Amino acid sequence: MKQNYIKLPPLPSDMPLESIEMIWLYAQMPDEKRDMLLEFIWESFNNNNTCLEKLEISKEIWSSCTEINPDVLEFANLMKKLVGILIVQACEMAALIYQGYCITRKSIEELSKEYHVDEKTIQLMAQYYDNRIKS
Repeated sequence: MKQNYIKLPPLPSDMPLESIEMIWLYAQMPDEKRDMLLEFIWESFNNNNTCLEKLEISKEIWSSCTEINPDVLEFANLMKKLVGILIVQACEMAALIYQGYCITRKSIEELSKEYHVDEKTIQLMAQYYDNRIKS
């Protein structure tokens, strides 16, 4: 009997477990469900996303729980978890930069080295805080 294998590209070692689970679930989905999910994601990022309710995946996600395909439901739940994690990380980063830049008056370079974050990212957040302080 021939084995079926999925080959994934190299993934960063510090990638959140939920992200790896999402990739794995997506890779295991039947082609039809994968295409629906991809169409839903593309429509979600489209500026004119008023037609989301017409997409099949949207119907599956928002219909009653008994009708949702288990693959899609598990993927949607992991996506919710991942978005939550990203929001928490963004809030933590914003708080760290606020503390370091606005309170203790460290330079952007110092903060970049201390938190191992690109200077442009810190510059963007520092610029936001500068604008909020001025107004």
